Order: sequence, then C-alpha cells, then structure tokens
Amino acid sequence: MNRVGHSDLDGAGPLERDYQRGLDRGARTARDDTALVAADGPRSRDALRALTIAKLHALLDAGVPGSRVALFGAPTADMIATYLACIIGGYVAIPVDPAFPDA
Repeated sequence: MNRVGHSDLDGAGPLERDYQRGLDRGARTARDDTALVAADGPRSRDALRALTIAKLHALLDAGVPGSRVALFGAPTADMIATYLACIIGGYVAIPVDPAFPDA
C-alpha cells in the first residue's frame, strides 16, 4: 500500500488524487476557515486535513484487511476524518449509529 503524503498520492487512482488536490487547494486558499462543525466543535480546513491524513496513516499502519470499515460512534471530527480517510484509502466506510436499537 502507498503512503499518503501531505502534498501527493503516489500511485493512487484518479479519484484519490483529485480529492487530495481539492484538500490542498482549499487549505491554501482558506487555512483558517471553518471546514467542519461536529459534535465536538469546529475544525479549520488545516486541522481537518491533518486529522484525516493521520487517520489514513493509522488505517494503513494497522493493515486493515478487506475493503469495508465499520465506523461506530458519534458524529465527531474524529469520526468524520476517519470517514474521509476511508474514501482516500479506497475503503468503503460503513457508519453505524450507536443510538440505533438492536434488531
């Protein structure tokens, strides 16, 4: 698996490269703008980008098998960054609402 750097995605597909370029462009033009307001507070574009890249590295370092990742938790910046990391890494993110009752 390829490692994602702060400015490129060597060997990634076109979707991942376009997503990364969009993050880079947005971060350059509005570094301090709020990109996300989650349950745990607002995050700037730079903060969301850094958190997303850190989550992607954590997924890759953990050697997550398969193509699906279940995300269980509240809609915090951490959860949203992990969701974005799944998209960049080519995983299918499956959000699971902890408030949803047992079947």
